Amino acid sequence: MRVVRIGVIGKPHGLKGEVRVFPDNPDSLLLSTSPTILIGQDDRQDQLNISQASKSNRYYIVKFKEITSREQAETLKGKKVFIDYQELAMDTGDDEYLLCDLIGMAVFDLEGKDYGVIKELIDTSANLVFVSRSKEKEFLIPDIPEVVKEIDVDNNRMVIDPPEGLFP
Repeated sequence: MRVVRIGVIGKPHGLKGEVRVFPDNPDSLLLSTSPTILIGQDDRQDQLNISQASKSNRYYIVKFKEITSREQAETLKGKKVFIDYQELAMDTGDDEYLLCDLIGMAVFDLEGKDYGVIKELIDTSANLVFVSRSKEKEFLIPDIPEVVKEIDVDNNRMVIDPPEGLFP
């Protein structure tokens, strides 16, 4: 099963096993709409069932059916929160993609020059920026129509047309 990280568990909240969950995407509603999540590390996760989730300022307060005490909640602190990729992908249309699909995507310009592979995404207030790394350099590629010409998820390929001076 392919999983996608959606947050991290913080300290317990209260005495009955609730925890604070800090979502990777503050606008995400996944914690309040998903009945189950996976928690753990990148290589191993355990499934937990959400009985209640409420949005606070920067985090959610989540109650799991399996966790009934503050002591149990303490054991979850620092663990990553994941969701099944298929649950996320169900909501995408034919010409839509998930941002997590872009990690590992090869980047080329219109002439076929290789700009490496997308390693991370940076959300700025103006637009998304793709961080692409080749063997020699790192490239910051703004996600704007003038630069990103094609995103082909099926072939794991992005085509860009960088304006002169973007990459010194």
